[in-house]
Amino acid sequence: MNSAIDQAARQLAPGSGSDTRWAVEYAGGTRALATELGVSIRTVQRWLKFESGVGEGRNPQRSPQAGPLGAMAQAAKDEAALDALAEADELYVEADDVELEYAGHDEGTRQVPQELMPDDRVWIELYRAGDRQAAAESFATAILEARGIPTALTVTDIGAVRLTVQQ
Repeated sequence: MNSAIDQAARQLAPGSGSDTRWAVEYAGGTRALATELGVSIRTVQRWLKFESGVGEGRNPQRSPQAGPLGAMAQAAKDEAALDALAEADELYVEADDVELEYAGHDEGTRQVPQELMPDDRVWIELYRAGDRQAAAESFATAILEARGIPTALTVTDIGAVRLTVQQ
């Protein structure tokens, strides 16, 4: 179920900008990123130059710091997506293959056509706080409420999720 929220975050994350630029934003600046990764400020500048396609630079994906750099970039993108979710006036959800059970018995699969989600977005704050299990449960409950499916049922898996934001 964590993947449903991750899918939503990826869908709403701004796609423009290089990983290095996103990592710079996450760290709080070029100097902060360089310090955190244990590289020089000039190295970060070379990465930015390479990713912008202007002149000579260094490919950050060939660096030993590629893993941490990518993780920081993804964290910044996720935060931007969560901000978009939190600030939306209305949030509509659509989900494929919502698998349900009741008291350990399989209750089948439901499709959730586009529905307005409840205004209660506790799952966003739970996700930000790092409690992904509670966030997933809260998100699944919100999907059930949006569709009018009894919340006594337990969501065991969710297929593809699509969110539409109305500002």
